[in-house]
Amino acid sequence: MFSFSTLHKNRDEWYTQKKAVDYLMQFLPSPKKCGVIWDPSPGPFGTRNSITWLLADKGYDVIVTKEDFMKVDAPPHSNVRLIITNPPFSLKNKFIWKSMELGLPYLFLLPLHSLDSEIRCGWWRSYGLQLFIIPEHLSFTDDNGKSSKCSFNISWFGWRVTSHNSSLEFLKLIEDDDL
Repeated sequence: MFSFSTLHKNRDEWYTQKKAVDYLMQFLPSPKKCGVIWDPSPGPFGTRNSITWLLADKGYDVIVTKEDFMKVDAPPHSNVRLIITNPPFSLKNKFIWKSMELGLPYLFLLPLHSLDSEIRCGWWRSYGLQLFIIPEHLSFTDDNGKSSKCSFNISWFGWRVTSHNSSLEFLKLIEDDDL
């Protein structure tokens, strides 16, 4: 996740581990069908993080940017078809709304309790939500490389990723050999 300022120091700086991407692979369209993926909230200083590296290793075309996502007027490339990121949880409303404002499908790794909001529920009721529930508590890595298991469920929240406007999927981990 991108460090936005010292106001969010530590609280929002937790980086995605491989297992979250393993779950993502169950429903993400193939690299040929997916188009360019944009990660507007990469690791520190705009470096690729585990999401972008792992997707690139699987053949996806991934762009990372370090500009302030809230200030962009358009994707960084005309072929961007999907936003995938682990946004700072404290800024989830801004990320969700900005993605919908840009008209781009998104997949955000968010706490399941993100459903617990009148504002977000209103958006998703109006525009649709695709929720891909991960059946375990994931671990994340801090700035020092220390791994810590999250005390609450984190799942993939999407908009216009699949052909269904709204959907709920319960995921199970599939090993790379089974894909």
